[in-house]
Amino acid sequence: MRRYAWRRWRCAMGCWISISVNNSPMNAEVFMRRLFVVSGILVFLSGCAHITGRINTASYAEPPQKPSFIVVISDPLSLTDRNIGVLIEKKMEERGYNKAASEAEANVAVLFKYGIGAGTTEVSGGTYEGRVTVSSYTTYPRFFQVTVVDLSKSKLPNKIEIIWQGELRSKGSLDDISRPAPYFIDALFECYGSTVTNEKFTKRLER
Repeated sequence: MRRYAWRRWRCAMGCWISISVNNSPMNAEVFMRRLFVVSGILVFLSGCAHITGRINTASYAEPPQKPSFIVVISDPLSLTDRNIGVLIEKKMEERGYNKAASEAEANVAVLFKYGIGAGTTEVSGGTYEGRVTVSSYTTYPRFFQVTVVDLSKSKLPNKIEIIWQGELRSKGSLDDISRPAPYFIDALFECYGSTVTNEKFTKRLER
């Protein structure tokens, strides 16, 4: 009876690729050929990975005169949240807003929140030269929201005057928000100031 050993690799997109090879020394050349093919597939997948999703935004009002903003970070001890805050600050400045020197001087507040749901794994299989191959792919639902508030017209906590709000939903293999967050923020702020419904976006994932 021949014995076969399974070899498995996980690609950059989160999928497992498995091949089986004969344990005998005479099959080493076959194994190396298959390894070369698998390596090529992994390079192709990692170089062509994209982040996709849908965006909904709503523009409610014009910003106040001489807008001066702060980004509200719900968890100041979180490095991820602080990094996201910096990215949003840059986007606001690119759109003509000035960063306030202090909270008391701000007339605009920018809030954000995000979430990642439980993963769903799909398994598929096939045959290659009589050998069974199995691959699996896990995706996670992801959510990101940015809300811009006019503090000069808001009466917190009873009344909140929203200038603009954007929500993004996506699915993918990345289960750490710090990696896709820059792409989510880019996609959302491309729609800043406008109202869109279920608009599709695609961003190429850089290595």
